[in-house]
Amino acid sequence: MFRYINGTGAQFYGGEVRVRRALGPLIGWRGSLSSVWAEDESLNEPVIGIPPLRGQLGVNVHSPDGRFWVDLNAIMVDAQTRVAISRFERPTPGYAVFDLRTGAHLSQHWTLHVGLENIGNRFIVDHLNAVNPFTRERIPEPGRNVYVGLEISF
Repeated sequence: MFRYINGTGAQFYGGEVRVRRALGPLIGWRGSLSSVWAEDESLNEPVIGIPPLRGQLGVNVHSPDGRFWVDLNAIMVDAQTRVAISRFERPTPGYAVFDLRTGAHLSQHWTLHVGLENIGNRFIVDHLNAVNPFTRERIPEPGRNVYVGLEISF
């Protein structure tokens, strides 16, 4: 985790855009794109710990009564090659993963959630993940994840 304090030695620029659109009464899509650019002016290099360009695309389909739904999500992250060399920051490769989630409202108070994240079981390393102090490699994300949840609301 990095905490940045405003000062005169760095410039930060960034932005995020999100869009969502219904394609009919039962299906919709969404997308987002975010980016940050930061330069450490005192060291004449990128600021340490800046995430790379990240995009998401998703589609959601639900039953006419809204009781069942299925959601497919794609996360795409660019390689981060703008790193703080003087602070021993290392580049990270880009990746794309797909998640599938579904659910059902079982009653007024009970909802079932089922999900499969990282469907392809890709080995991925997020640029902001912690570094193993012994190997100096970033700690990877878990592979494929499966979950089942039962939610109660009252």
